[in-house]
This record gives sequence, structure tokens and C-alpha cells, in this order.
Amino acid sequence: MKTQCHHFFHRTCIAEWFVKSKLQGRQRLIDSRGYSAPGVLLRDHEKRAFGIVYCPICRQEITREHLQIMWPQVERTFQQHGANADQFDE
Repeated sequence: MKTQCHHFFHRTCIAEWFVKSKLQGRQRLIDSRGYSAPGVLLRDHEKRAFGIVYCPICRQEITREHLQIMWPQVERTFQQHGANADQFDE
């Protein structure tokens, strides 16, 4: 798969990178708050903080829209990590 920044990745690799980046971002947010509160609404800057995924080569943002062609692979990867892709809609 070719990203919008013109780097090539295997679909499974970039899906794994995307999911792990989202999960790590969410964990950083929880750690910064000191608690996990799934029912609490996130502020805009908090959504953005854990919503950004960067290309592992050039650090340009990779969006869900760009991954739409392979979103089923991303969803499967989220499930393998025990998460739901819907929680990470941007």
C-alpha cells in the first residue's frame, strides 16, 4: 500500500502500526489524566492527541480516510488487540 506521503508498506504492517499508535495514544491520555473514564467526553485537543497517527518514515499524518481502502484489515487488527475500531473514529 502507498501512503499519501508516497511510502510503501505491506497492508498488515501499516494496519498494525495504525492500531498500535492509536492504542498507545489512548494509554498516554489515560496516564496523563490519572484515571480511565470511558463515559467522560474528550476535549477536542484530547481527541486529536490520541487520534493522530504518523508515517513511521517521514512522520506525515496518516488519516483514516487514507486507509479506507484497507479499513477491514485495520478493524481486524483492532480486534486482535481487544479493541473496537469505532472507539477511534476521528
